Amino acid sequence: MPTFITAAIVSLCAILVTGQQISYNGRFPRVSNGAAFPQRFSWAASSIYVPFQDAQNVTIAFSRVQGTGPSQFEIRVDSHLVESATSLTTKPQNVTVTLAGSGTHSLAITKITEAALGEAQVDGVWLDKGSFGPMRSSGLGRRMEIIGASIMNGYGNLGNDQGCQPSYQAEDAVVAVGPLVANHFGAKFGLIAWTGAGILRKGVEVRPENANEQPLEKQGPTIPELYSRADAGDPNSSFDHSQFTPQVVLIEAGGNDFSNGTKPPSNWGAEYKRFLRQVRSNAPEADIVVLGLPVDITRPIRGEASAQMYAQAVQQQVQELKAENFQKLHLLRLPASVMQDSTLGCNGHPTANTHMNMAAIVQQFVANITAWGPTGTETSFLYHN
Repeated sequence: MPTFITAAIVSLCAILVTGQQISYNGRFPRVSNGAAFPQRFSWAASSIYVPFQDAQNVTIAFSRVQGTGPSQFEIRVDSHLVESATSLTTKPQNVTVTLAGSGTHSLAITKITEAALGEAQVDGVWLDKGSFGPMRSSGLGRRMEIIGASIMNGYGNLGNDQGCQPSYQAEDAVVAVGPLVANHFGAKFGLIAWTGAGILRKGVEVRPENANEQPLEKQGPTIPELYSRADAGDPNSSFDHSQFTPQVVLIEAGGNDFSNGTKPPSNWGAEYKRFLRQVRSNAPEADIVVLGLPVDITRPIRGEASAQMYAQAVQQQVQELKAENFQKLHLLRLPASVMQDSTLGCNGHPTANTHMNMAAIVQQFVANITAWGPTGTETSFLYHN
């Protein structure tokens, strides 16, 4: 169990990390003046990495962003999961991890839940002794962007084992299809997804943990709106795409525009293509892989008619873009066999096992189009930068 102590005590007797001593995976609004903390976490599967040496204890302070719900974190040391933490209050709660041995280590702090459920910040990282650093290499130079909605976030993928309430305990984006693929190749990545969002449809609203707080965002963004943000929950933030140019983009977007067997507005196709062109403008050389999920996966979420209409609409738009000489655009249709049984996660969403089966097929496809080879989790960016 984690040990909670006050930030004031920690700050008096320990060594605090600085901004030059950490590295990042995912989109982060950077702290001003070169400081490391407080560092806001909004995106699912986003991580910071802190190298350190010769410490016996490392302490991490978490807090919930006001106007949002709780967030779930994984804490790893040298790629091994050592602790889980939940940001429940707006006051920092500190988790102390005791290490088995001295030497050089790498701390990874990963937010495994999406912004629609909650946002958090890491208020500080401290050592009882030793020092931070040395910085490690930034990996293989591989970069991926993963775009979508609830399925890409891994919504409800733990529900079969953990139950579906509270929602933040039923979601682990690290074992969703996109991060699994990126981690397989040791690629840095950003996961840009919001439950309920479509090309035209707004995502689900943010529900604060405290009913007396005003929600940070009363209505969620569309996927194109989300794509432009540096902070998932801040509509006024703007992401500088020149700071991260992916070589592979994995997209499963627009299904939420099809619901209850009704067709979306007539401009859906034009807006879908507009969004893919926007992605292309920011990643001119990237392979853009549109993920075609089997109807067996989308049917429990959207119903038979909507699932069929969505699959046909995506195929049509991809074909039209290719006819316009849109290069390096791929439609990867996954087989129904990725669901090896009828088990479902929360609200009809795929389980972690189904995500793993999907990832295996996507990994092979990405390897074929990029010539990337696997690295294994022991050397991947996600757990061992």
